[in-house]
Amino acid sequence: MYGLRFVLTVAGHGGRFDIRRLFLAIGSGIGYMIIAQLVSEFIFMRIHRHREEFCRNKIKTSVNIFLSHCGMSATVEGLYSQKSILCLPIQTDQFLNSIAIDNSGVAKSLFTPPCLWQSFLKPHDFHEYTFPSHSVTTKLLTMWRNITYEQAVRIVSLEMKHAGGVRRAVEEMEFLVDLNGDLERYAPFHSTLPFYQRYMLDLVLVYFVLPITIIFIFAC
Repeated sequence: MYGLRFVLTVAGHGGRFDIRRLFLAIGSGIGYMIIAQLVSEFIFMRIHRHREEFCRNKIKTSVNIFLSHCGMSATVEGLYSQKSILCLPIQTDQFLNSIAIDNSGVAKSLFTPPCLWQSFLKPHDFHEYTFPSHSVTTKLLTMWRNITYEQAVRIVSLEMKHAGGVRRAVEEMEFLVDLNGDLERYAPFHSTLPFYQRYMLDLVLVYFVLPITIIFIFAC
């Protein structure tokens, strides 16, 4: 319909992906026919290390926008290949990933966060979210050939390559797994401080509040 080409990333799922579940999860306003009209071609691929170069070249030349469930591996593939992402989260941390990616200016998310109270009650469970069909069209056209998004994605890709690229990202993921997800010892120094020290309230008390209080007492 729009001459767009997409890649539906399935990395990390062992080459298997439940398409019925995907269509059931994307909302009551979207069905098989609408998806068929909006998406001219899906390229299903499983990324292997020995096919990494081939897949990267294929994505670079044939794909304009990534349609991603926003898993970490899929997100890395899209950004590393300098492609904008249309986020379609399905479960667990994918919702938070889609929000972060959307806020970074390199993607548009079909998932709209609920109110703060609902987010507080269910911080990781938004499986029943819906979106209208026109939002898909609007967000695709917003990113399509948009120099702002292209520039943002290019910068992120350059930063990833400068930091070590895909192999470095894989090493970091393996490191996180080996630590059982516990990164407490690597927390920034300011995060380890008590509340009053983090915001220098102790200094405010000693150098401002106490002198003013003493002066006020003697003045009265």
